[in-house]
Amino acid sequence: MPIGNYASRDSRYVYIVGGSPVFLERLCQAMDRPELLDDERFANPAARARSRDEINAIVAQWVSEEDADEIEARCVARDVPAGKIYDMADLTADEHVQARGDICTVQDPIIGPVRQQPPLPPPAQRDPSLTHRRPPPRRTHR
Repeated sequence: MPIGNYASRDSRYVYIVGGSPVFLERLCQAMDRPELLDDERFANPAARARSRDEINAIVAQWVSEEDADEIEARCVARDVPAGKIYDMADLTADEHVQARGDICTVQDPIIGPVRQQPPLPPPAQRDPSLTHRRPPPRRTHR
């Protein structure tokens, strides 16, 4: 402990791993809370497990006071395993997702264009001349 998804000030979530002694020390540095390392409730993994609600509440409070980008940056700067949780807008805007062709647009006969994960294997491994299309509507291919 601490480990989990924490809500940020901008209503995003950040996943943080501070369970090992090394990661907890780094997390306390990122949080500017070095005194937590001297607190008997958090002195070792067993003590932290017994005090999981308290340590998670402290981290949750810290994260709730900043935007997700700031929390992620502070954790990464201290080598704390952490990352923002993507929503669909983040996922489809991610440059790596786009570069790998992990999202495509298909035509739905009822609602029009739909962005989705492409059929497998990924387009980079297939013939680029193939087009993406949705399966036929239910009960139309009996």
